[in-house]
Order: sequence, then C-alpha cells, then structure tokens
Amino acid sequence: MAWSTGSVLNLTTVFFPDDVDWKETPAAHVFRTDVPGLSRDEVRVEIVKGWTVRIYGKRARDAREGTTDTWRHVGRWSGRFERTFKLPQNACVDQLRASMKHGVLTITVPKVEPLRSIPIDDED
Repeated sequence: MAWSTGSVLNLTTVFFPDDVDWKETPAAHVFRTDVPGLSRDEVRVEIVKGWTVRIYGKRARDAREGTTDTWRHVGRWSGRFERTFKLPQNACVDQLRASMKHGVLTITVPKVEPLRSIPIDDED
C-alpha cells in the first residue's frame, strides 16, 4: 500500500519505479534518476498517452571499430534502457522541463493552479 503525505492518496506511487526519486513541493513535482556516464544527447524524455513520462536511451560501449583492443572484463552496463511512470493528475504536463547535471536527470513538472472559489455577490 502506498501512502501520501498530502490529503489525497496517490495510487501512482504503487507502480512507481524504484530508481526514480519523486519530490513534491508546493509548486511542482520533481523527479530525479541517475543516468551515469550519459550525455544529454543519449537520453530522451517524452510524454506518452497524456500522463505517462518515458525516459529512454542507449549507452554504447567504448569500442572503436578497426582497433586491436580486446575487452578483458566489462563491468559497466551498456545497451538500451527505459523508465516509465505516470504523472499525478495535478501536473501541468505541457510545462514539463528536463535538465541533467553530473549524471542526474531532473524532470520538473509544475502543478496546475488549484481551482479557487469565486464569491457570489447578492444582486441589488
């Protein structure tokens, strides 16, 4: 069972990836995930099916064609990767921003302004 610090239980936390951090601030949702050794050009972030964030890319081995080098041991991962998760309903999807620094991808999604009550005046 997932618990929320807010007043409403958010069931997306039940199926949230273990390797993505999610911080909620009063103004936005902030997601962070490690992508060590990758450049901005090797990582893609997109919105699919309205509320789903997809982070994907590929890390190639440092092999160069035509060399006589031989790999004796490979301990670092390589290949394709993908992480997906659903955004909360109060996320302003069209204002999603992504940045990367020191191998950490940060995705910031502002919250939709809450509906405010409009006072109703008496007619005179």
